Amino acid sequence: MKHIILYSIFALFTTSLFGQTVPKGSDARFEEIRKEYVVNDDGSVDFTHYKRLKLISNRSFFSSFGETFIIYNPEFQQLIINESYTIRPGGSRIETPENAFNPGLPFSCTDCERYNGMREMIITHTALEYNAIIVLSYTIRTKPEFVKEFMETIELVESAPISSYTVSINIPKSKKINYLLLNSDNKPKISETKGTTYTWEFENLKQSTIESYLPNNASLYPILLLSTYKDLAHAYFTLVDQEAFKTYALPQSKKLLSEITNDTLSALNNALAIRNFVVDNIRLNTINFKYNNFVVAPATKTWQSNCGNAIEKTVLLTALLNEAGFQASPVAFADAKLHNEKIACLNNLETFGVRVVINGQDFILSAVSKNPTSLERTFGKGFYYILDATVDSFKAQTINPIENTIHIEGNIAFDKDAKAKGILNCNIHSKDTPCFDLIENQTKAASLIQHLKGKVENIKVNENGLQFVYQVENITRDAMGEAYYAFTIPEAKSAFKIKPENLPTTRIEPLKCGTTNEKYTYSVNLPEGAKRISKDFEINMKEAFGELHIQITLYRNGSIRIDRELKILKDEIAPADYKAFRKMMILWNDPITKSIIYKQ
Repeated sequence: MKHIILYSIFALFTTSLFGQTVPKGSDARFEEIRKEYVVNDDGSVDFTHYKRLKLISNRSFFSSFGETFIIYNPEFQQLIINESYTIRPGGSRIETPENAFNPGLPFSCTDCERYNGMREMIITHTALEYNAIIVLSYTIRTKPEFVKEFMETIELVESAPISSYTVSINIPKSKKINYLLLNSDNKPKISETKGTTYTWEFENLKQSTIESYLPNNASLYPILLLSTYKDLAHAYFTLVDQEAFKTYALPQSKKLLSEITNDTLSALNNALAIRNFVVDNIRLNTINFKYNNFVVAPATKTWQSNCGNAIEKTVLLTALLNEAGFQASPVAFADAKLHNEKIACLNNLETFGVRVVINGQDFILSAVSKNPTSLERTFGKGFYYILDATVDSFKAQTINPIENTIHIEGNIAFDKDAKAKGILNCNIHSKDTPCFDLIENQTKAASLIQHLKGKVENIKVNENGLQFVYQVENITRDAMGEAYYAFTIPEAKSAFKIKPENLPTTRIEPLKCGTTNEKYTYSVNLPEGAKRISKDFEINMKEAFGELHIQITLYRNGSIRIDRELKILKDEIAPADYKAFRKMMILWNDPITKSIIYKQ
């Protein structure tokens, strides 16, 4: 009878866990958004943003719609408020008072004196109530400082639905615009008025979603890329043609480097020690470097001010590694879906790293986080560029996504005292494998397997993954009431990380999951005199995106054979496949499908 209760507990667990639904409805709606760009002959740009937002619920103005935040840099930009008012439900118009406009310092700039000139205009909208309409129009005038060409990436999505969205750009006859519209077949209207004007008009755009496991916005919403650069190569050479990428001399760092490096450590550990110093001690400004007009401070300036944005910290780490005797170069990563060598949008470069050569092998270190493995492994599908002012040609380095491959097989036997022994053969190839730690300390490989105690032997570690033999010493078994136990099979910690409790019954958007190829094969002998409660079963699913096979079988010699295999072939799951994918994840993660319940 008790085993029936145990199954009921599992059933209750899965029902409560997987029965969630996505909230529906919206608190507001944009009746109109207009973004207008006027590019002048000298490279200066006038950008005007107009929005008309209707508040649908009372809580809308207590959440994300009661204020507007506008970041700009007064060193080369001027902010002009054209109009700001609220239309009440009865039709009366309430102008936004002067004390509702408060320019401040963006939060990430507060600890960095070099960025104290940055501004964030905070506009507090007034007279807000149910069915009120917020109207705001402002213009930012940008002078052509370092970069004299126009570049912009426009994500056509907001946190509320949009009835009408218009983007227009006017360019002089002396320039040419390159553009690319993702996730839409909308074509621009082209007119000749004091130059050439391109206008895109959209209607009834959906709001941004809050669903879990989302791909990036380039997979979800219309995105418009605009640039007056001839191509990406021309923008690249503009970027690297500044002091930051021409010299990495940092002689004042020698004393520090002698303190944080050690001749007794390996080259990799010394490089990681320098990386850790930059991550922990140089303050990070998170604002995109487009707000500096793509000017990058040289290493000496970032060093002296003890702060920098992501690319500036990357340049500093490059300088420190070179001073320490390494061969290092900064790199910039580009997402595959936003990458186009004919359209230059440098503001899409938000991930940076330092490529360093160690014992003839290339590693990419982050200057903003302690990445456990080379950075390109975790970035996913895309490209990176070496930011080198001395190269003669522009070349993107292709990054191929890493498939999660986990194969573990072996035998486990319990003695009369319920102590387990066995040998597992493990092959783990995952972007989440902490290769830096494992290369230096191979015994840490034991921590990659859950539900086990033991030691590793015959280990082979490289930048792609590892192979080892696991000598099992003891396995955790979970008590489930008087004399009842559950033995959960060993799994890799880097296993497929989709949690069924985060998967509602329905879904609107594609699901980002990554690919995987996991296979566990075990032969298990229970303690002498133990009686197995769980029964034999077999589950098979095969879909276009992948397949699942789970089987638990009791053989005549008393051993229990466990086979679990999961293959996900597609990086993203389409909404049409979501129901089957969710079912597959529930089955794969159900405790019953990876446990043996027995009485002793």
